[in-house]
Amino acid sequence: MNAETGLFWLPDTPETKVPGRLVAGQDGSAALELIGAITPDLVESYDPGTNVTTSVPAPEQFNLLIHGFLSDVPRAVTLIDCFPAGRTRTSHQIATIRTQTLRPRLLMRGALVAGDAARFTGVRLRTAGFNTWAGMPRVDTSSPGDGSFELKVPPLEAADVPTGKGVRLTLVEEAATRQQANGDLGVTRRAWIQLTDIEAATFRSISAEYVTALVGYLSFARGASIPLTGLQVLYDGKWLSVTFQGMESGNDDTAARHDVLLPLRVTGLQAVGNFVDVYRTVGPAVPITQDALSNQRRATLDTQVLELTTVAEGLHRDLYPTQERIPKQEAKRIRALVADALKDETNPRYKEIVIGTVLGFLEEPNYKSRLKQLIDEVADAMPGLCGNQDEWIKRAAEARNSYAHRKRGFIDESKIDEMYVISQALKWLFWAVILLKSDVPPHTLRERITQHQPYQHLLAHAGQAVPAIYS
Repeated sequence: MNAETGLFWLPDTPETKVPGRLVAGQDGSAALELIGAITPDLVESYDPGTNVTTSVPAPEQFNLLIHGFLSDVPRAVTLIDCFPAGRTRTSHQIATIRTQTLRPRLLMRGALVAGDAARFTGVRLRTAGFNTWAGMPRVDTSSPGDGSFELKVPPLEAADVPTGKGVRLTLVEEAATRQQANGDLGVTRRAWIQLTDIEAATFRSISAEYVTALVGYLSFARGASIPLTGLQVLYDGKWLSVTFQGMESGNDDTAARHDVLLPLRVTGLQAVGNFVDVYRTVGPAVPITQDALSNQRRATLDTQVLELTTVAEGLHRDLYPTQERIPKQEAKRIRALVADALKDETNPRYKEIVIGTVLGFLEEPNYKSRLKQLIDEVADAMPGLCGNQDEWIKRAAEARNSYAHRKRGFIDESKIDEMYVISQALKWLFWAVILLKSDVPPHTLRERITQHQPYQHLLAHAGQAVPAIYS
């Protein structure tokens, strides 16, 4: 926990400043502990029947925007969407001491901004293991022979690449010298992945469109869901630090090189830019796949299979919207034939057949053909992923449909291994499809995934547990 003292106020009443301290947690959470109250704790209530005015507890206010000035730099701070977390009121003979605690949804350091109405034009971030993914060059030390030492800090070289909407993607580096405990001079280096030239947008918009995409790609590159460890936004030419609950602080570069499935040197930065653009198309498939990569979900196996088999259909719709089972004109002709055959029927249910969903989607691919298209896309990149393709598709479709027709509340015990393997294969299927659409070459994925131990363990387990598919 880290605590900083300061003065805090509401933007509408800047003349009323309340002392307090801002306490930041390791998980990105924060608490504002005020000595006094920034909103009233009591209000007067008049009873016309008794002609008596009494003090009653004031209704709590939510979604407060609070500005502050801290003792440490950067001094200016904005607390967004604060909600009440407690009050105390202690009366003594000479004074009454009040305290108020609030918790912000979002904390911005470096400027006083207008909360959710503020607009930003850039974002940069770090995740756990970021320096390792980026291939940060090592710092070299040498001695000229006169008793002194020289530090050589090779720069992190990465050219800017364009993404959609004219946004520029690049890597930037921060370096600072520090005196170590033994007196030696050390260097602290941090790299960021950065997007600039964003059309002015709110933080919510930037977070949804860019932050989620970048963290998604870096998780895909790691082959595991990884936490956000640093975030900044560009406001009026100045970078502001942003924290919120769910981020992690501390040592954020603990990954070993062999833990990174797709390091920057293998894919290049353009793949990241392409991924940001693909994310706009596939939307929720990225965070769902990222979540599945963690292998630490609390959801039941039933829930995971239902979610992933459903996402498979949506992912196919997003990526292959023009694929048809039969041409639209042929589907139209069939509907006309059925309508003509039922034209003399008086029962309204027959009319529903003609104009309703029964015949409304004749031209669209069925679920199995959607799965086949996705699997065919990754055949070169992910050898053996789905074993016997026809049998795998059959079992996956049955797993999806079983939820609509199941007569018992739980998955059949004999199907547990099969369901597990299908869910694991689906996450890697989505992973590969999205990366291929981001122009990561199939041979690159194949070379890297065949060296990835968790993936090889999955195939080995599948061969033993579900030989009907992975014989």
